[in-house]
Amino acid sequence: MWRSYFATFPACEQYSHVRTVNMFAKAGVDVDALAATLQENAAKSFVDAWRTPWPTSTSSAPPSAP
Repeated sequence: MWRSYFATFPACEQYSHVRTVNMFAKAGVDVDALAATLQENAAKSFVDAWRTPWPTSTSSAPPSAP
């Protein structure tokens, strides 16, 4: 999926992220599976962070400048 999308845009090769992904693909890494895993992990991380309460401050004054 990822590789087939960017394969239609040869000019994209000039961008470092495309070169990096192509380098991994040439080394035998399944970049589509890697992308899916990273997406799933990021989504889980986001949901976990969203559900974690933020600490609250007992003071309403803004922090002092250094």
